[in-house]
Amino acid sequence: MKPHDHDTTKPCCQEESDLVSSKDPVCGMNVSENDNSLHYEYQGTDYYFCSSHCLKAFTKNPVAYLSNQGEVSKASGNNRPVIFGTIGVGVLLVIFFGIVTLANGSIGSAFQEFKRIWYWIFILASGFGFQLGLFTYLKQRIAEKTTIATAEVAASGTVSTGSMVACCAHGLVNVLPLVGVSAAAAFLATYQLPLILIGVFSNLVGITIMLGIIQKHSLLPQNAFGHFVAGHSMKKFRNGLIAAGVVVVALTFFSTAAQAATQAGAVEQDTVITLKAKTDDQKRVKVKVTPQDIRFGEPILFKIVFDTHSVDLSFDPTAISTLELDNNFILRPEKWDGAGPGGHHRSGTLIFSSISKETKSLKLTLRNVAGVPERTFVWNLTSD
Repeated sequence: MKPHDHDTTKPCCQEESDLVSSKDPVCGMNVSENDNSLHYEYQGTDYYFCSSHCLKAFTKNPVAYLSNQGEVSKASGNNRPVIFGTIGVGVLLVIFFGIVTLANGSIGSAFQEFKRIWYWIFILASGFGFQLGLFTYLKQRIAEKTTIATAEVAASGTVSTGSMVACCAHGLVNVLPLVGVSAAAAFLATYQLPLILIGVFSNLVGITIMLGIIQKHSLLPQNAFGHFVAGHSMKKFRNGLIAAGVVVVALTFFSTAAQAATQAGAVEQDTVITLKAKTDDQKRVKVKVTPQDIRFGEPILFKIVFDTHSVDLSFDPTAISTLELDNNFILRPEKWDGAGPGGHHRSGTLIFSSISKETKSLKLTLRNVAGVPERTFVWNLTSD
């Protein structure tokens, strides 16, 4: 068993029809046998390679790659990894929409949040789905390995399901920043970007871990992707991603903290903000909203008057109202202190929980009053 030197006896102008190709047993690429110094003799048979990386990998464990050849074609034709990966993407999207809808009481608010940060959501969901696809592929390949030939092959493919689950378990981190989109936690809202970046880098590290396991146990698919992975060290990729992730997340975290501290210094805790009343008059119902004096750390109060001559006002103001802070953090009202359902004139006070001094804008939304999908009232705390 030894690598052979390049054969210089072949004519330089060989007919194309005389060319003989062979499949690289590591990555599956077609390589020429006529002009290739990268070949290796094993048990009386010559095997040809596209690169020194594939040659080196084969010489370390020929049995694994030769046994791999027969099963890869079957595995590559199986769509289960793609199907399960797609399901993983869907599950994370369902979790996102479920959390935001439950927190805000409206599927519409979930779509609003999705529109605002859709690119981050897709990055997180795609990363998790890709890992789930790799996990499915790996389980499938291990099952094939353990049912064939020699003990050596079986041993090379032995990876515990527990370790695979551990690789993907950090996918739960993806949910954390999404909760910060709408849940009542100021910290998560303030540090949303660093938390999202933790999820992104966690996905990338998980992918390199999974690919490293597949690479280590000679389970790579025989295609261009398998060829790329075979020629690179997943350990180096993983370590680089961890280092980059620590730096990027730390810089983002400290930058966000510094920005929050600057904003906090610009507004004193005992500041009183007075905002102007705003009116919406549509479909025979006039709605006037007057914010009461705002003090940070205290409940936010809106005096609301509904006026009409013909429309029934039988609705619960707490069920149709949301308060959005800085276009990314939504509060539900705690209480309606005023007239009950019915009649043509209703007034009262809509009460929300307190806001922090970092808040820059408020948007009160009333939905489906007299058939109007949304009536919005917006205030800028720094200028209004």
